[in-house]
Amino acid sequence: MPKIDVTDEAIIEAAPPLVFKVLMEELKGAKNWWMPHWEAKPRGSVPFSEPGGVIDITVHRIGTPTFTAKSLEIVKDKSLKADFIEGDFLGSGEWKLEPFEGNTRISFRFNVKTNRLMYSLMYPIVQRIHSGVMKQGYKSLNLFLKSAR
Repeated sequence: MPKIDVTDEAIIEAAPPLVFKVLMEELKGAKNWWMPHWEAKPRGSVPFSEPGGVIDITVHRIGTPTFTAKSLEIVKDKSLKADFIEGDFLGSGEWKLEPFEGNTRISFRFNVKTNRLMYSLMYPIVQRIHSGVMKQGYKSLNLFLKSAR
């Protein structure tokens, strides 16, 4: 199983508390600003905003990868750590939010091993696709926050 370890970041035009709130709503499946590229659906009774919360993720790209994340550690307005426990990718992810000139520097580290033959064979392409989905997500987040003002 090849390893993918990539960090994607952007500047979001809003303060960290608002970015964190809207991101958590998306990760809990309550919003859909990341569609049609990526979506999360909650599983079980524990929300993803609490340690132990589980979501099923679908990426609408080549092969439609699906995997499951379990939240581990949440620091309000600053970070979220999760493990990918089932599906096409196994490993960890970490969101970080930092104040930056009145805005928010957001980053996501995707540190996983592929768990599907197709993604194992084309992992360099998968890494680029992942970064593209993240960039689209950051762009969609900025647009969503601007339209909400």
